[in-house]
Amino acid sequence: LNKDADAQKYLEQLAAGGDPQVSLEACKSLYLAGLTVPEGVLGQALTSGNRIVKGTAAELSGLTKYSEAGSLLVRLAGAREREISGPACRGVARLGNREIIPTLLAGLNERNDDKADAILWSIIRLGGTDLAEQIKLKLPQAKGIEKYRAAYLLYRLGDPDGKKTFIGVMNEMPTLELEAAIVLGGDGDVSSMDKLRQRLRRREDETEDNLVNRARTAMALVKGGDPTSKPELYAERSPITYVDAVRAPLLILAGENDSRCPIRQIWNYKGTEAIWILVVNRNADTT
Repeated sequence: LNKDADAQKYLEQLAAGGDPQVSLEACKSLYLAGLTVPEGVLGQALTSGNRIVKGTAAELSGLTKYSEAGSLLVRLAGAREREISGPACRGVARLGNREIIPTLLAGLNERNDDKADAILWSIIRLGGTDLAEQIKLKLPQAKGIEKYRAAYLLYRLGDPDGKKTFIGVMNEMPTLELEAAIVLGGDGDVSSMDKLRQRLRRREDETEDNLVNRARTAMALVKGGDPTSKPELYAERSPITYVDAVRAPLLILAGENDSRCPIRQIWNYKGTEAIWILVVNRNADTT
């Protein structure tokens, strides 16, 4: 498209047209083609009485770095209509405007999932240790979904204790265990990936919610990877990697017919003379 002068001219004409929705659709195409989006069109759309038009303009303002819309977007982020507030939150975050932080933190208990997702995305996008510290201050008083989201944000923001805090909150809230396992499993957490595998083995009614959760679970496992796709990650977490560093004398009792921990794994683990292995129960399954 960016090499087709006639198509570009046509889109520019549509963007300058009178119908706001048509104009914004043309602006989307211009943006995707890497062409200049007229800021005047975005400015007019942001003041439209149509919530869909206003929300689309808010999203495009962030994507195109329309900085003059920053203050207006901060106000729109506090709107009740999720079609406006969600895109406005993301738009402000893309502009890097930190004025919106108090509004975002106040929305951690948001009931609408779409708007909540926009709030969480925006906080992570803005990032910073100062933001993590503000969330830590909210955590002790937070309850329910607000507490879960605060812990999730600390983990995503890279707080030193973020993962520990997130797992602790997950253990407090069994109803949100799957959500947390999907997050952690997608990042390669071995324990969470085991939980997700167990989840997939369960027999469940084929309701829409169950099918969606099964798809999300499978996707997290794919993202989390395996020894073939992420050898460095699995090597880092394997005790075999560190066995040569063992210096204190260690005696391992192993069952030759142990089906849960095959004897070959024990022999593979023996890396130094500090490790002694005693094989027992030669004729029995020790499980």
